[in-house]
Amino acid sequence: MISLLKLIINILFVFIVFGFAYGISKLEEFLERKFTFKMQRFIIVGLTVLTDFILVEIITIKTSWSFTDTLFFCSLIIPSLLWMGSFGANSSFNYTKAAAKFNTGADDGTSPIYKVSISSFAIGTLLFTISGVSISFIHYYKYFI
Repeated sequence: MISLLKLIINILFVFIVFGFAYGISKLEEFLERKFTFKMQRFIIVGLTVLTDFILVEIITIKTSWSFTDTLFFCSLIIPSLLWMGSFGANSSFNYTKAAAKFNTGADDGTSPIYKVSISSFAIGTLLFTISGVSISFIHYYKYFI
């Protein structure tokens, strides 16, 4: 019974992830048809910040922490998780190339350097981080003095 429940939860999770990816794809198509490039970037940055604040509010409600504490915590954790994902992908690519060179002796001679990409999503996350840490600092300023 428990394994059936786990299977159902996993299938539901997969549907949610694919649904989220499908929704983002459709949103991107809609934005490309209706708005200029600058307006698209502005909308994506705004939606990123809004989504992050909604996530903070949900965590605040579920944990009964104060909003400011949750905001500070999430302002540090969310960008860290996103950075780890992109860094891990680059690390995996380099590992695969090293294994191919060891096993076959083939070397294409290139080794990409990890670079931070400045996308609309990254700008929105950075804006959320700066605003979250600033709001927390302003709220607890009297304790620092």
